[in-house]
Amino acid sequence: MVALGSRCVAGLFGGTAMQIVHVITSLNIGGAQIMLRRFLQADTQGGRRHRVVSLMPSGRIRRELEDAGVEVIDLRMNGQKGLPRALLQLRYLLRVDAPDVVHGWMYHGCLVAALTCPRRVPMVFGIHHSLQDPLTESRGTRVILRALAALSGHSAAVAYCGRSIAEQHEAAGFAESRRVVIPNGIDCEHFRPDPQARARLLTLCDIPAGRIVIGNVSRNHPMKDVGLLVRALKRALEDGVDAHLVVMGEGQEYGPAAKARDTLGLADRVTVLPVRADVERLVPGFDIFALSSAWGEAFSLAMAEAMAAGVPCISTSVGDALWLVGDRDRLVPPGDDRAMATALSRLARMTSEARTALGATDRERILKNFSLSSYVAAHARLYERVCATPRSTPKAARGPSLAER
Repeated sequence: MVALGSRCVAGLFGGTAMQIVHVITSLNIGGAQIMLRRFLQADTQGGRRHRVVSLMPSGRIRRELEDAGVEVIDLRMNGQKGLPRALLQLRYLLRVDAPDVVHGWMYHGCLVAALTCPRRVPMVFGIHHSLQDPLTESRGTRVILRALAALSGHSAAVAYCGRSIAEQHEAAGFAESRRVVIPNGIDCEHFRPDPQARARLLTLCDIPAGRIVIGNVSRNHPMKDVGLLVRALKRALEDGVDAHLVVMGEGQEYGPAAKARDTLGLADRVTVLPVRADVERLVPGFDIFALSSAWGEAFSLAMAEAMAAGVPCISTSVGDALWLVGDRDRLVPPGDDRAMATALSRLARMTSEARTALGATDRERILKNFSLSSYVAAHARLYERVCATPRSTPKAARGPSLAER
């Protein structure tokens, strides 16, 4: 049996705070980074102290964490050449700091955590990426995935943000015995219906009052496939739907949606906005939220936020979209702009009252199944369990490796 850390025992039974070090690839805007920030901001009652280590030079999320009183250490790793130095720095930090739990976030964060975590300290892998087809990943990512699969049996737990991605990673060789599913959680007081949001959005984007507003919130990345929405909008317009598309997110002002808008001549029907700090004041103004991701989406935080705001959603069938929406009829195949146009047109032709009722159902689903308080409580239980459980001999991971697929 491995002895428990003194603070771990105290954290369990009412003494000195349990200390957790979170190792994350970067603190730029992304789903995992946002969930880490929200989790640490919300985890104020459990007697836990958190420190965050970012491998890459820090972004906007660092400032928000520090404003919340969370210490952030930036290893400033720039590419593979910086890896040896980052490993040495983190190994030293973990030995000196002696945390009770090390929690890796995202693939690179998990790998570096695994390579530096002291043997006596429980280590948690946090997986936030869908793996529908490993061949869509870069060669470097596939190498890291193989390494993580081999190391997963040495972890205390592998925490997935969705059911489907747990199955996908276990098929790729991750240890089934380490599975824990903790879906993303939404602050339903922050994201809620707002009767003033529509007028706010129409004014900001100069949209005529009678149009159906279709919205998407995502960063500029090929896997988000927001160009699909512009093509689907064109089809819906040709079918007689009076609609307007709003895409907002980091880098979107020069991304595929903006390019498709210009190519298809839809300047008066598509508005593209950069990342905004007031997204919760705009999202409730959407009539429909559309998720267009082609791959890589695990459990869409943006779509869950829209649902919490009472906005009915349409999604491509990626990751845990079905679990989140709970309605197979509102899912379309990835990359199929014709199917997306049909689904959007169906919701656009509903009465306003029917869409509002559907949005209310979506909000209730988030409140019941995917609240931020549930997310915090699930992590608290996980940390207590891995601290209290003696480290066992790792079991061989099951399923074919990525090399065999």
